[in-house]
Amino acid sequence: RSILKGHLDDETLMRVSAEEDWTVICSSLLQDTLPNERAAIFEVFLSHFSVVNNFYKHYGAISGGGSSATMEYVEFIKFMTDLGLSGHEDLAGNIVSKTFVDEVGSLENEASRPQFVACIIRLARYIYILAPKRKKSKQRET
Repeated sequence: RSILKGHLDDETLMRVSAEEDWTVICSSLLQDTLPNERAAIFEVFLSHFSVVNNFYKHYGAISGGGSSATMEYVEFIKFMTDLGLSGHEDLAGNIVSKTFVDEVGSLENEASRPQFVACIIRLARYIYILAPKRKKSKQRET
């Protein structure tokens, strides 16, 4: 680890890697987002990229079937459980599995890091934007 420390903590390398991931994420997920909103999301992503990368590598290495370079669905569920989100009231039903499948194609496929981040963004959008709108709409109906 001490030999690789210069590479692991290199800000330039981290930014390049984050920008590469961001290009992939934006190509499918944030097409309908305004440029200034996309820039704000990118700044949050960039400032937390190291942590996101470490989560991805850690949880990607949990199962014996894959490697730390990919994440299986069961590893993603472990991540969600450890965050306390697997039983979240706004993620009922098959929202998590549908989100994973929408990004990677099937539950048997493994997620790349940009796909992992895209899943997180989709679920955050669902929890903090779509679910509250649905709740308000239901309240108005009653």
